[in-house]
Amino acid sequence: MPDTPIRHAVLLFAMQDEALPLIRRLELDDKGHLAPPMPMRWFDGRVADLRVDVVVLGSDRRFGVDCIGTQPAAIAAQLVFDKLKPDLLINAGTAGGFIQRGGSIGKVYLTGGPFYFHDRRIPLAPFEPYAEGGWTLSNNAAAWVDTLGLEQGVVSSGNSLDMNADDAERIERFAAHAKDMEAAAIAWVADQHQQPMIAVKAITDLVDGEHPTHEEFERNLHTASDALSEAVERLLRLLAA
Repeated sequence: MPDTPIRHAVLLFAMQDEALPLIRRLELDDKGHLAPPMPMRWFDGRVADLRVDVVVLGSDRRFGVDCIGTQPAAIAAQLVFDKLKPDLLINAGTAGGFIQRGGSIGKVYLTGGPFYFHDRRIPLAPFEPYAEGGWTLSNNAAAWVDTLGLEQGVVSSGNSLDMNADDAERIERFAAHAKDMEAAAIAWVADQHQQPMIAVKAITDLVDGEHPTHEEFERNLHTASDALSEAVERLLRLLAA
């Protein structure tokens, strides 16, 4: 997908704890809810001449937890394109990684795709490619990766923190470097708008490691979020140069 000149970037985070280090680094202004009654929160500011907005999925009204997962991510992405109209949408967040593909705690991947779904199983021939996705939505990601000294990677998304055998088979077939809960849903919306999108993902847990995913995630969330904010700030300063 062709990339346009970037004067306005929007970062879409799932969890508040993932976003706060960057919001504080950039001293962004809290603009409240992006589109009430939806729970998404909006922060704005600038990095040099680059306009920067951060959107966080917000807190669920009924359950009082972060609105993680594909449904709120897709709605947030649509609201971003409708209301903020960025030149580039960046899905920033944490993810599970894979030792067998070089993953480690705190490692950061920057990618323009491909973005897959690993938990959509539709065993009807015309629907199988649709179920899996595989969108690539930026031509510039490789150059940014080289400049920033990061790595590219494949991202696969699903709505569970753990994975079953079917999920594992698809993730292995995709050769995914990061397993998250939002990127592919955001990519689907970006593709409908024919707009560029990248993901920046910091690793909190090693899916093929020896420790339970939920324990590693909780233990490493702040470490990964700090690494994420540092990488994203460097990316934004590169885009602003």
